[in-house]
Amino acid sequence: MSDGLKGLRQESHQYRFQYCQFHQLMTIRTKLTLHPKLQASQDLLGIAKMLCHTDKDSFIGALTVWHEKWKDFINERAKGVDEKKYYVHKNTRSVYLSLKRNMPWLWTFYDFPELQMPNTNNELEALNSTLKAKLNLHKGISKKRRKSLFKTF
Repeated sequence: MSDGLKGLRQESHQYRFQYCQFHQLMTIRTKLTLHPKLQASQDLLGIAKMLCHTDKDSFIGALTVWHEKWKDFINERAKGVDEKKYYVHKNTRSVYLSLKRNMPWLWTFYDFPELQMPNTNNELEALNSTLKAKLNLHKGISKKRRKSLFKTF
């Protein structure tokens, strides 16, 4: 389970890896905002919001239909002042490519139900935040006592 550490995924290739669906959604919302102006971006955000609440086949099907409809749009290029060609809708394109690139790791929990793997790492982050809060309450304690507190927790 990870929230986006590509190096961790590459180093742990012998293990089943689940990319946190919530963190994928947050990456998407950063690029598209909560209220995108372009119809293609609005549609893509709608599909992305389904990520944590649908099954693999429905999600991939919706994304495939979206891509067929909007592929010319996301591949549109224009010349810049420097005469180089740039993608016009780079954020929408980036979101689509991010979903496409991470697709194999977004559904590990679905493909291997016997592992009882969650689709997000929210439980782990809740545990970490509680531990950090406890450690921050005792900022002045020695490293030895901090380690002891950590082990006890």
